Amino acid sequence: MASSPVAGSAGNLLTRIAAAAVLAPLVLGAIYVGGWAYAALLGLAAVIALHEWQMIVGPGAGHRFVVFPVFVLGAALAVSLAATGAGLLAMAVAAMAVLVVGKGLGHRHYLLEAAGIAYVGVPVIALWWLRSSAAAGLAAVLWLFLVVWATDIGGYFVGKGVGGPKLAPRISPKKTWAGLAGAMAAAAVAGGVIAGVFGY
Repeated sequence: MASSPVAGSAGNLLTRIAAAAVLAPLVLGAIYVGGWAYAALLGLAAVIALHEWQMIVGPGAGHRFVVFPVFVLGAALAVSLAATGAGLLAMAVAAMAVLVVGKGLGHRHYLLEAAGIAYVGVPVIALWWLRSSAAAGLAAVLWLFLVVWATDIGGYFVGKGVGGPKLAPRISPKKTWAGLAGAMAAAAVAGGVIAGVFGY
């Protein structure tokens, strides 16, 4: 007997809550501790993000070009996290390596494969630099993460609860104007609370 859409939606929500209950403390702990705990968090996020990128733009099943760009991005990030002044240079070298190898292997989207290095690497390096600020690094990164999380949570629950007109049906059919309002309100509250806690 097939499960109902309501039951499936409830199960999906419980899965999200369980994952958040496990992962959120680990992420917040790594941000708070900083140093190599934070570096490990960023490195893991980069590998996951680049794998997703490769699944989108890489060659067909059985020929996906995943291992090499993940490796070179990891090397670039290792350099950037150990000596941030060389991070962007290392990332550029890694992107060039991916481009050359991808083109040599005859991949149709080798330019997009190489672009993934910058697409993932630049935000990761920026997050590292942001946390490295002695004056406001911890507050800034916590503010950023919690505002993003609050936006997602507020948009999800208000959008589900209120419904109403669609925001952009052709781009994202499930998003609503009510969800947008909920996301903005939740982000404003979260941002204000973090700013108040850190005295900004």
